[in-house]
Amino acid sequence: MTTGSNSARNSTAASAKKSAASRTAATRNAAHEAKEAASEAKKSAASSVQSASDAGQGVSRAAVARLESGQQAVIVGAAKATAVATTAWTVVKHRKAVVAGAAAAVAGVAGASFAIGRSTRKVRMGPLTRLTGGRI
Repeated sequence: MTTGSNSARNSTAASAKKSAASRTAATRNAAHEAKEAASEAKKSAASSVQSASDAGQGVSRAAVARLESGQQAVIVGAAKATAVATTAWTVVKHRKAVVAGAAAAVAGVAGASFAIGRSTRKVRMGPLTRLTGGRI
């Protein structure tokens, strides 16, 4: 029985070794697959972070552009308001001259219209009519 029992032990030991070896190989394969999956997850996470970073930079650039355009609009509006205020202040400051100029313009227009009216109303006379005072 010793030969039979040794042989049984040897076959049991050999099958245990084969089973352990196959389990070890399966474990190694599983560990390798897990390592690859972790590597892929790391790459995916890195690309996601990069995408988020790019999107954040795009938003910040757009915000800066809008801010600058708003600043330019305020500057243009302030410049227009300053020009209007300067003109108004000049008119108020020189109001007497402005009034005198307006009065002179009205008098000039009235005089010109009177002169034009008189010249169109005047009857044309020849030299003989003028000499006789309009009798001939």
